Amino acid sequence: MATLAEFTAASIVYNYQKFLPQMPNQVLLCGGGSRNDYLRHRLQALLGESITVMTTDDAGVNADAKEAIAFAVLAYWRMLNIPGNLPSATGAQKAVPLGEIWG
Repeated sequence: MATLAEFTAASIVYNYQKFLPQMPNQVLLCGGGSRNDYLRHRLQALLGESITVMTTDDAGVNADAKEAIAFAVLAYWRMLNIPGNLPSATGAQKAVPLGEIWG
């Protein structure tokens, strides 16, 4: 399990370094991983002390609510006709609003 946690933390840091224009000032963990103290510790160690690692619970947002929040954001974007997909990640032909509005 320690190896998997280390791989997970290292993968997160690697992808931040590779794909973000700059490293964040803080990282918010949510879901089940936010309750894994060992993973949180390893992520903090690999990111360094200049980046704060905390949970969304610490920021006032329930860590168990991430999926509900994600769907709420996508629904809001749909109402505003904002694309909700990322063609460069999914292979879609173009960015489009997701879902249908009924009623």
